[in-house]
Formats: sequence, structure tokens, C-alpha cells
Amino acid sequence: MVEENILQAQAFMPHWKRIVDENPAVLEKIHWRSGSNGIQIISHTQERPMNGGIFIKQPKNKTYQYIKEKIRGILSGDLSALNVKGQKEAEHKLQAKFIQDLLNPFDKGVAVNFLQNILGADDLIFGGSEVVLQEQDPSSIFNKKKIIDVVAVSYQKIYIIEMKTLDNYQDNPVTQGNEYVNYYGSDNVKSAFCRIVSCYCGKDIPSDMPMELVILKGYKSDKIPCVTQNNPMTFAF
Repeated sequence: MVEENILQAQAFMPHWKRIVDENPAVLEKIHWRSGSNGIQIISHTQERPMNGGIFIKQPKNKTYQYIKEKIRGILSGDLSALNVKGQKEAEHKLQAKFIQDLLNPFDKGVAVNFLQNILGADDLIFGGSEVVLQEQDPSSIFNKKKIIDVVAVSYQKIYIIEMKTLDNYQDNPVTQGNEYVNYYGSDNVKSAFCRIVSCYCGKDIPSDMPMELVILKGYKSDKIPCVTQNNPMTFAF
């Protein structure tokens, strides 16, 4: 399943690049991910935060025109087909806004620019949302369900972004985030992880690129956050 997800992503990536080249404005509202049911289109608007839909099965066998026609309504701005919702709408709104800023080619906003400066990242770019590599076979190396909120990439590092609302005192983002880094940073899993992140961000990610956990508590594009912890880097908005 993991290998198939990666192959799907590799097949869909050039089609998506062509779509964006023809209409860069699509990045204001949508992105994509590869999963067990095919390619899914995801909204990162505040009206439909992280809502998904429109599965494109076996993209390696589909033409560009077929894919474009399949999502024609979405490309024209109608996101009503993206109606599969998650259970954490407040956190999804934070994720959606952060992703929207990362994908903005002109102005990533005050918050992302500040994060880039503090992290020493030349240019943070989007590397995937709710990334998960899992097999049902318990003997597989991909035997854990670890879902990363957002992946961001610079020229130097892969950033595992764990996002929480400011009033979430139940979940421990440090524990969760470290589990993700340990799992996806392990020798056997990291190669596959870097291959699929490469598809999402559109640049080659070597398997030896360092990985770092970053925690965002709350998120506002126009606000400079407080650094509340250095290891891992934790920002509160």
C-alpha cells in the first residue's frame, strides 16, 4: 500500500504542476494527497478547513485532460464536492491557514517569515498534510499509524509540524511529535517518507536530510509568536 501511494503521487505530481502553472490561484484554496483510495483533493480554506473529496484512482493511467475535467468544478472555485470533514475543526482551521501561507508564492505572511528566521530556514515550502505511511500487515516496517499534521521543507531540513489550539491541554504535542520523528526518521521508513514528500513539495528530498520537530500552538498569519520552548522549538500565537 505504501509503495502504491508513492507511485500514485509520482504519477499525479506532473499533472498537478501543470495545473498550477496554468492557474496559480488554485494554491489559494486546494492541495492534494495520495492515499489508499487514490489522489484526494483537500481544501485549505477557512470555510472548508482540511475537507477532502474527489478521489482520482490510478492517476498513472489517466491523461492530463481527464484529471483536469475530473476536478474542473473545484478549479473554478466550487469546493462543494470537498465535503469529507475531519473531527477537529478548530485545529484544522489552524492547519489550513498555515498551509495557505506556505503555498503563497508572493507573501507567506508575518508568522511564516518569523518562523523561517528563527529556524534558520531559507524558504519554507509545503511538503504535505496529514502525511501517513501505514500498512495493515503488523509485520511490515510501516506498521504504525502516525499522522503528521503538516510537513514543511527548507533547503536544509524537513520540519514535522505539530499544531494545537491554545486551549488544548489534553494532548501532549511533544510526545506525539517525537513519536512521528522517531518513526519517520528511522532508517527503513525515512526513504519512503522522503519520496512522497518530494512529490508534495515538487523538489528532490534526499533521505539523509535532517528532520526537526516544530510545535505551533495556535496560528495567526499576521502575528509574531512567542518562543515558549527551544527543544523542540515551540511557538505560541
